[in-house]
Amino acid sequence: MTGVTARWTTCVGIAVSMVLLASLFATPASASRVGRWTNLDPPASPRGVTWPAVAYDSESDRTILFGGDRLTYTANGTWAYSFVDNQWQDMSTPWGLWGRHNPALAYDSESDRVILYGGGDLAPHFYDDGTSETWAYDFNTNTWTQRMPAQVPPPRWGTALAYDSRADRVIMFGGCVSVPDFCGAANDTWSYDFNSDTWTRLTPAVSPPIRYRHGMAYDPPSDRVILFGGSGGTGPLGDTWAYDFIANAWTLLSAGGGPPPLSNVAAAYDVRADRVIVFGDGNGSDAWAYDVNMNAWTDLGLTIPLALGALTAAYDDRADRTVVFTGDTLALDSARNSIVNRDPPQIPYPFTSGIAYDVSADRVIALTTDHGSWPQPVLSATWSFDDVRDRWVNRRPAVAPPAVASAALAYDSRHARTILFGGYLFAPPYRPQTWAYDHAANLWTELAPTTSPSLRSDHVMAYDSRSDKVILFGGCCAPALMADTWAYDFTTNRWAEMTPAVSPPAREHSAMAYDFQSDRVILFGGSSGPLLGDTWAYDYGANRWTQVGLSGGPAARQGHSMVYDDRADRIVLLGGYLGYAMGYDNRTWEYDFNSDLWENVTTIGTPPLGGGQMAYDSASSRVILWAGPSETWAYASPTGGPPGQLGAFVLLVGAVVIAVIAASVFLLVYPRGRKRGGSLKKGDSSK
Repeated sequence: MTGVTARWTTCVGIAVSMVLLASLFATPASASRVGRWTNLDPPASPRGVTWPAVAYDSESDRTILFGGDRLTYTANGTWAYSFVDNQWQDMSTPWGLWGRHNPALAYDSESDRVILYGGGDLAPHFYDDGTSETWAYDFNTNTWTQRMPAQVPPPRWGTALAYDSRADRVIMFGGCVSVPDFCGAANDTWSYDFNSDTWTRLTPAVSPPIRYRHGMAYDPPSDRVILFGGSGGTGPLGDTWAYDFIANAWTLLSAGGGPPPLSNVAAAYDVRADRVIVFGDGNGSDAWAYDVNMNAWTDLGLTIPLALGALTAAYDDRADRTVVFTGDTLALDSARNSIVNRDPPQIPYPFTSGIAYDVSADRVIALTTDHGSWPQPVLSATWSFDDVRDRWVNRRPAVAPPAVASAALAYDSRHARTILFGGYLFAPPYRPQTWAYDHAANLWTELAPTTSPSLRSDHVMAYDSRSDKVILFGGCCAPALMADTWAYDFTTNRWAEMTPAVSPPAREHSAMAYDFQSDRVILFGGSSGPLLGDTWAYDYGANRWTQVGLSGGPAARQGHSMVYDDRADRIVLLGGYLGYAMGYDNRTWEYDFNSDLWENVTTIGTPPLGGGQMAYDSASSRVILWAGPSETWAYASPTGGPPGQLGAFVLLVGAVVIAVIAASVFLLVYPRGRKRGGSLKKGDSSK
């Protein structure tokens, strides 16, 4: 074998070895490509519960909530609220502690236990189903323990508890004592000693009149339990009383001159303000402060939004806020005389015209119907989503488009405007409308171009950033489905019909997104009567539609959504309706224009069936999905390589290239003969 032949043989061997070695790792990318869906909505909360009870556990810095009603059944959930984290935690509840309507709680700081008494079954049955059970809750061990005192008060609901820290007793007064088919409002006074597990009936010489759903709080400086209002035998009450445990005496402090008579009252003692704060469901949902020393009431002038018509309260001394639960979680700051809803707002449903990502504001913009004007909506609502804080905010611009459904939005990044066109209008005038939204100015402007597409709904739009045009396709129904293509130029405020030589078939409920890397608008699916499963690419520069994705892809569908993920360089598709036999889908697909392949991506996390509407957040490199109230999700696309078998092919080609380069280097540096001074030269036969 000659030297050259030997060298080439060695090179080929090295190249083949490297190719074989690389091919071992060139497994199909689809085997390792896993995307992730994450629900961005706040953790579960007791939002929507009515008639529960709350108490503040000062040792654990948590407001504890138990019981109440959820529409048609009593709730037995135990929840703990952290003001600092603004988060409710579901603590679960042991078997045997059944749900109950309108129970009472108080925190015993000496024993570090939340004491629960009473509660009833759900209306209309709670009249004869009250309970006399006493339970104690330890947050540190998350343990409820049923207490077994020898004597107990009669079963009741709608009572009130307050912990007298100087006497180390829980004081209870009144409530709706259960008698068959009737609420027997009571005016008895009891005390509970946790250490001895003893209820004691107290018999003061004078007592407040019978009542239930009143408010009570302990005022430490005066060493008195303060009582206000409630529902009595003849209606709401407006009297104020004080109870002295040492003297076992009730004293009438005022028969009026304070809050109006209130039939449903919550009370809490504000340590910093040295006031008893009272909330009621009277006219204007009253909030008042009571000064025991001055025996004076002050109207705080605040409106308490009663989400579900019931309320309960506890003072958080670390946060210096009174936490008020009304079905929503509110916080009263008496120093600033303000109240804040701590629940994040929920985006309305179901009429959403679309969503788009505003790059300049780093917010997802959504336009919805304002449910405040339902059932004949005439107003729209503009929302923005901050994915850092995971929160929707109602922007409430002074001017906004009329209520519209099934419109289309697209964000024009060159001019920092969200463009809206068309949709189904709920009220006249019925005409095609083009609007632009400026997030920085929080301003919608109707653009009124001289020429525009015809009035339509269920069309699709995408912004082509290279041509600086908003592309529109198809829709319904004037008078039939449409297959026209339009381009909107914000600079000239002009719509132009493009009339390409070939177009996709007419359709509605399709999805479209702009692929920046390939400079193509990608269209998939929809309905033309039958469902469609075709993929098309539009080149604005050439004004040409081309059918692509012919090797297979998602099943035919309508009502799905699509966005372009520029980090992964993929079109992401989710959800849709696949027809009567298959129903709604929640699988995730990705399309790569370069390989012209669709891939059904395996995901961690499961978004809702049917999907929703999506926008790509380029700042966080995530797809944001809105699929209804409490259904905001984020999708992180896999980065394992191109779809399908293409990953293996690319890796194999890469291995061949590396092998060829290595072989070339080997040839250049391999010695062609030995140097003088003992080297073996060509033609030298000496051995």
